[in-house]
Amino acid sequence: MLKYTLKRILIAILTLLILISAVFVMIRLLPGDPFSDPKVPAATQEKMREYYGLDEPLHKQYLTYMSNLFHGDLGYSLRTQGRTVNEIISTAFPFSIDLGVRALLFAVIVGLLLGIVAALNQNGFLDHLSIAIAVIGISIPSFIIASVLQYLLSVKLGILPVALWGDFKSTILPTFALGIGSVATIARLMRTSMLEVTGEDFIKTAKAKGLSKGEITMKHQLRNSLLPVITVMGPLVATLLTGTFVIENIFAIPGLGRHYVISIQTLDYPLILGMTIVYSVFLVLMQVVVDLVYGLVDPRIKMK
Repeated sequence: MLKYTLKRILIAILTLLILISAVFVMIRLLPGDPFSDPKVPAATQEKMREYYGLDEPLHKQYLTYMSNLFHGDLGYSLRTQGRTVNEIISTAFPFSIDLGVRALLFAVIVGLLLGIVAALNQNGFLDHLSIAIAVIGISIPSFIIASVLQYLLSVKLGILPVALWGDFKSTILPTFALGIGSVATIARLMRTSMLEVTGEDFIKTAKAKGLSKGEITMKHQLRNSLLPVITVMGPLVATLLTGTFVIENIFAIPGLGRHYVISIQTLDYPLILGMTIVYSVFLVLMQVVVDLVYGLVDPRIKMK
């Protein structure tokens, strides 16, 4: 187990290094640069590039950035004067993580319940209802759901705030809009997996032993149906916990997504890289956790 864990951590670190290096090069291949502005004198633009080290060869910029990165320094934002990328991320991250945790809890609890109820009531009303919810959640983009909810519940009925992030009521719409797609994914996978497990030999053996339907469901079906759900939990958790660009912009949430969009629009190299690193670390970390959880959920899976 320890050997496998160390191996996965080393692979994760290598993956992050490759990803950071690739993004570092690609963003500099984009047309223009952070200081290209016809209203700004060319001499001033050149001085700004020199000040931030953008006039140096690419390999030297890369080595300098990686050296600073290993010391935990993500550099200064090129567009927000006087603010470091570390400061911007530390300010915005709590909003994204708050929204993400709410959406994650909503997605996991509701998704698993819908999937279980649908599987236990195959071809019944609850099954068809769960499938309908899953189809809607998967088919309709989150920004459309968010806009419809804002129009109906905020503009027309005035039940909930249109945007911003404050009290509990203001968190309901963005949480639902962000989590509904994941609810659909989890519900669909859980239903399909439980129906597949129902025909397995160990379920038939449990029935032959005289176990009740509740015991069979809790002790055998659920545990063996979780693997497909766990498979998608890595990227799903990373996405939800770091927020999404669209939802945060629609609801005016000052999280990471808004800064990411602005950084790309303005070619703020350090901020783009800093945000990318945050997202990448979450994604890779969740994948490692998923791999380790596999062995705990299903002992038949050997970790080498």
